[in-house]
Amino acid sequence: MNLSRLVIATGLLTTLSACSVGPRYTAPQPKLSATWQAPLPHEGKLTQLTEWWGSFNDPTLTQLIQTSEQSSPTLTQAVARIKQARASWDSTAASLYPSVDLNAKSTRSKSNPFGSQVFLQTASSLSLDAAWEIDLFGASRRARESALAHITARQADWHDARVSLAAEVANSYLNLRACEIATDSADRDWHSRQHTAALTQLKVTELFLPASDSTLTRAYASDAHNRLLNQQAECELNIKALVALTGIEETTLRQQLAPRHAQLPTSPLLNISSVPADLLRQRPDLAAAERDLAAAMADAGLAEANRYLRLSLTGSIGVSLLNLNGVSSQTDTWSFGPALTIPLFDAGKRRANAQLALAKYDEARAGYELKVRNAVKETEQALVRLDSTRQRMLDAQSSVTDFKAAWQAMNQRYQAGTTSLLEVEDSARNLITAENTLTTLQRDQLTASISLYKAMGGGYEIINNHD
Repeated sequence: MNLSRLVIATGLLTTLSACSVGPRYTAPQPKLSATWQAPLPHEGKLTQLTEWWGSFNDPTLTQLIQTSEQSSPTLTQAVARIKQARASWDSTAASLYPSVDLNAKSTRSKSNPFGSQVFLQTASSLSLDAAWEIDLFGASRRARESALAHITARQADWHDARVSLAAEVANSYLNLRACEIATDSADRDWHSRQHTAALTQLKVTELFLPASDSTLTRAYASDAHNRLLNQQAECELNIKALVALTGIEETTLRQQLAPRHAQLPTSPLLNISSVPADLLRQRPDLAAAERDLAAAMADAGLAEANRYLRLSLTGSIGVSLLNLNGVSSQTDTWSFGPALTIPLFDAGKRRANAQLALAKYDEARAGYELKVRNAVKETEQALVRLDSTRQRMLDAQSSVTDFKAAWQAMNQRYQAGTTSLLEVEDSARNLITAENTLTTLQRDQLTASISLYKAMGGGYEIINNHD
């Protein structure tokens, strides 16, 4: 083959390599409502997603979230997956280019074929070998396309893991603070019932009350103590959860938590200015699912391309040296030529692989649409819970105010001698119950806010590289 024919053949192969077979990817556009159906948060200070955690006005919570991100095995795994995806992309991208290998070899041998004369031989060779598979039907490019989509997906997974971790730390922290408040209330209730039991026993001794009243009040006191012990155990469980999430040594964590004992953070309200369709851009898990879907389509194109012929170019340039009993000789070699592989019969294996890849794409697309629906559901449910707790808290706050006023009035009557201590204690326990209900609603409102934060993507907008 002369030089002009080689140039023409190379140009033709390059033109052919621009061809690509298989289905092409188009990003799905799920049908979503134009507006949210649940009430949007309103009243109070509206906070953007990116300013979210600072709006709780709780430095301890912010510090715990930051610490958890620095030592989280979950985030470390997510970063490792990004590195794996990048390495896979580098490996796949390399297949588009020729490979060149330098081979060097030298051997020394001795033989005595005729029994008298000894032959000493040194054989050396040096060769430069090159190979390049022409990407006729886009197999290598579709593999590269798939690998690139996986990188973006794994980056989105890292963002999703970060949002989920922050939400989990915050929920554990809120549960602990609410538990501490409930424990303090349970302790007051227990002491109140102990006092009532002691007073009742005195009246039974003086025959003012039947013995059954003393038995009943002691039972109430024992039940209150049981609830107190249960609350203390729940608080301990929440601390253990925070230790696992943050990686902070337990003694150090308890010292960090102590200054804000039994204090719930303030409850910020999100500024939900987006519409349901924005979830496709705001949620990292949806972004990851969409990129995995694109990779699945690229894999389908790769499987289709593998059904067609494959063409490779190989070449080699080398030199061989032979020294036999001091007599040397040299041989120069070169070779160049195409290698064509045409699939003739495989009992339908390649076709089945292409059908399998398409079926996997269909599965991935259905999974993506399911994730979109779940994302809308999670957002709507969080909005409903947030609105419900906001409305119920109005009644709970009113209840606490009224029970507190009743307890204060009962105290005044007791000081004036117009009521008994038992009635004062009953009034105090009613107040404790109302305060516990309010605390639970405050905790639920904060939890609903965090659920909404997570459902809206946690401030995720543009995927950035994370090293």
